[in-house]
Amino acid sequence: MTEADVLSDAAGEPDTGDATADAGGQDAAQDADGDSDVEDARDVEDARDVEDVEDVEDTSDAEDVEDTSDAEDVEDVEDTSDAEDVEDVEDASDAEDVEDVEDTSDAEDVEDASDAGDVDEDASVDPCVFDFTTYGALTDDALKAVLRDSHDCHTDLGYGSARDVMFQYAMDNVGADGEVECVYTGRTAIVTGRGNAYSQHDLNTEHTWPQSHGASGVAKADLHHLFITDAQANSRRGSHPFGVVQGSGSWSEGGSKLGFSAQGDQVFEPRDVHKGNVARAMFYFAVVYGERGSVEMPSGATFATLRQWHIDDPVDAAERARHDVLAEAQNSRNFFIDHPELVDQISDF
Repeated sequence: MTEADVLSDAAGEPDTGDATADAGGQDAAQDADGDSDVEDARDVEDARDVEDVEDVEDTSDAEDVEDTSDAEDVEDVEDTSDAEDVEDVEDASDAEDVEDVEDTSDAEDVEDASDAGDVDEDASVDPCVFDFTTYGALTDDALKAVLRDSHDCHTDLGYGSARDVMFQYAMDNVGADGEVECVYTGRTAIVTGRGNAYSQHDLNTEHTWPQSHGASGVAKADLHHLFITDAQANSRRGSHPFGVVQGSGSWSEGGSKLGFSAQGDQVFEPRDVHKGNVARAMFYFAVVYGERGSVEMPSGATFATLRQWHIDDPVDAAERARHDVLAEAQNSRNFFIDHPELVDQISDF
């Protein structure tokens, strides 16, 4: 060191070198501090990054949470919809139950209605009329028994009154006022009553089932087998069975004939327009009165012919109209006019 340096130190002047060194040291310190600052900054940034990362992670976690909550919400929605579905099903089942209850009440109403209908039907069933709905499927003896039972209400008008009813109906309905017609010949006359018809116009009453074969008593006056006839035609018929006459026969008028059948029996054949009426009158009489010991039943061949006539000359409006009036008068009906099909359900009259 020179003398000047010593004097300078003694005078208290700062040492530039030291200062420089200090400065260098400070720089170093600053550098060190700067490095630490940088590192701190980096640490901060890293920390921030970490936080950011964490934030990101947190955010993703949060999103996951949100997603989860969303998923839960979705599940909740699904669960809710499921619950609603369940409720809907329950509600539906409840509704069905309600409907079932309503249906049941409706069914009860229907049952009540049907019961009421049964009561009404039972109340409206006339014991004096054959109940076709109940007994229409019966056959042979079982059917005949039920048909006879329905005839129990029959009212016997008496022979005179019955004929008066028959003539009055014809006078009111056949043609002109007072006009009547013979069922066998078609001859007509204007009459004022039964007595006038007998005495002035040679008309009388035909018993389709002959009196000599059992049409006596109540049966004699039964309107379902009585018809207005020309006296001469009625006499020709007599008590001969009905059948198909071969050829022109021994007598004929207006389409009716008396002669012999193919089997050689003497038979009476009515004109075509009356054949079905004859058949149904005979079927009726056989069922209602056939069990009487005094009733003589025609041969099977005769019934076979009558069945064919029943088919060839079916019930028409005129026959129904006459039947309704006469049935009301004597309180009994010819079931073979009401239900022509019953003929086929009886194999042997």
